[in-house]
Amino acid sequence: MEKIAAVIYTDDPASPALPEILAGLEEEGVPGEVVPEGGDCVIKMAKAASLESVFGCGIGLRAGYTALYAEKTLVMPPSAAAPRLAGKNAALYIKRERFELA
Repeated sequence: MEKIAAVIYTDDPASPALPEILAGLEEEGVPGEVVPEGGDCVIKMAKAASLESVFGCGIGLRAGYTALYAEKTLVMPPSAAAPRLAGKNAALYIKRERFELA
């Protein structure tokens, strides 16, 4: 059985937002896979990460901004305000549950 995971592309594995994203995933019991990957656009990074996920769910993290991409759709536009929420919503998407808004 394949591991349920959201894929997170980040240009900065030491970003303070990364533990928040992972905590949001862990709150819902879904593991995340962190992939050090540069890029010039957080949306493109999220889309690329979603293509690596067996569930089509990816998070991009660049310069403190997160974006959530799921099944060819930008679900959460770039934001610096809610990295934990991006992680939580990625997990909820994978579990096929309703997103949390704020």
